[in-house]
Amino acid sequence: MSICSAQTPVGTEIRNQAWGSYQLKTGDGDTARSNATSTIVGAPSGTPRLALYKEADRAVAAPGSEITYTIVAANGGTATATDVIVTDTLPRNTSYISASGGGMVAGNIVRWTIGSIAVDGRDSMRLVVHIDEGMADGSLRNQAAAVCREELGIVSNTVVTQITAFVATEIRLAATPRAIAGNGLDSIALGVTIIDKDGISAGDGTAVFLWTSHGSFGNGHDTITAVMHVGIVGAILRSEKISGDNITASVHAVKLSASGRTLDDSITVVYYTSAIQGIIIAAVNHVPVAGAGLIAYDEQGHVVGYDTTGIDGRYIIPVPGDGIYTLLTVYTSEFGDRVERRTMVPVNVTSADGITMGKPVNAIDGYLIDRATGVPVRESGIKVAMHASIVGVPSIPIAADVVMVTNGNGRFLFDSLAPGLYEISVADSRYRGSVIVADTSVGEYLTGVHVIITEMPRLEITISSTKRIAEIGDVVGYTIDITNRSGVLALDPVWIIDTLPPGFGYVKGRARLDGSAAGDPSGSDIMVWRLPDT
Repeated sequence: MSICSAQTPVGTEIRNQAWGSYQLKTGDGDTARSNATSTIVGAPSGTPRLALYKEADRAVAAPGSEITYTIVAANGGTATATDVIVTDTLPRNTSYISASGGGMVAGNIVRWTIGSIAVDGRDSMRLVVHIDEGMADGSLRNQAAAVCREELGIVSNTVVTQITAFVATEIRLAATPRAIAGNGLDSIALGVTIIDKDGISAGDGTAVFLWTSHGSFGNGHDTITAVMHVGIVGAILRSEKISGDNITASVHAVKLSASGRTLDDSITVVYYTSAIQGIIIAAVNHVPVAGAGLIAYDEQGHVVGYDTTGIDGRYIIPVPGDGIYTLLTVYTSEFGDRVERRTMVPVNVTSADGITMGKPVNAIDGYLIDRATGVPVRESGIKVAMHASIVGVPSIPIAADVVMVTNGNGRFLFDSLAPGLYEISVADSRYRGSVIVADTSVGEYLTGVHVIITEMPRLEITISSTKRIAEIGDVVGYTIDITNRSGVLALDPVWIIDTLPPGFGYVKGRARLDGSAAGDPSGSDIMVWRLPDT
């Protein structure tokens, strides 16, 4: 038996199986099946074989814009395809604008009468459609179809175009920091923002393509597609492991706008083989200090590099190589004072990968702040003590406190510290106050660690008499001087108590306060006065 329909499409799998049944006189019976066979229908000799491919000029478009579709019909068979007709049904939410190659529209169907396509020949045509102004965000899907005298018909691939009302006009790429160690471990945080002509940001889920000339992203490759979340596209760029010269890497962010434009922004970052790096943090809210200047000097006092802290408070200064460097930090405090710090930074331990990175020892500075006024106590020489706990062993405190004194601006500085947990307190009997500094990281300069102090009350009292020698019956006058040594702190109330010597009695009506008559004290042998604010 031989069966093969001329209308069966090329490539179709033909499966066949025979079966039979029987029944005995006893009434019993059964069914038997043969094995299954499979045959693939091929193109018979001397027949055409059409193929149809379709593409759009954009993957993303906006309502009110146009899409141009390109359709290609090809004959990969062994004979000429005749009476070829290609049709395309317009996608929903679109309208016809034009068609090349003699395309004619009727309703929502565009038809091209191609005629013949020779063996290995092809014909192409274009269709331009307009997207309805009121179309909501979504997608357009479109296919084309073709038939010829020799074949029933074929369809093209499906083309999908995303429709969004957001039309990006600008893409911005930022990196923090812009330079890191070329050790294959340090990383840079990348942020991409996309806005339209009104400055409105793209929505969550918007995809951006990133690529770099050196280094790798979080996926381990030099390219990544990241999506927007809460108004920003974030990615991590890890440095390339280098040995030798510094490397400048080019990083790009690319986005196809619904307008059809390809938006691209790029930045350069540097991977250093030798550098000094660190961070300056303000203790208040633990925010970075931006704009601080840093200068590195070699052992001969020559400037070898400089940097300014960025918005992340970080800095990195390339240096010639191993050595002991002096790092000068200069910034303006929140109270308008110029602050300078000099510290030694060893960059003299070459790692196995050849990367030499130096991080300055930690430091903490701040002011003694008057609780009543909220401003620094502008007095030099006030003792400030630091008590520290060793990182990793917080139960073993350092027994001896480190004591420093404030400068003329009332500022203190504790330098050459290891990362750890610290308590800073005022060590002056006139004041009381302390602050706890949480664990600090390596290379961290923590500024603005203010100790809020309360002035301790201090009253100075002296007494003198009008006579050194007195006879029985004489009147002896006593003068008690009271001075408030608390500075700006008012003392209220103030009680003065005086116990009369044996044999003495108080003469009523003779009390004076600052030269003016005052009320008599209470008591007889123990005299008590209550004074106004002092």
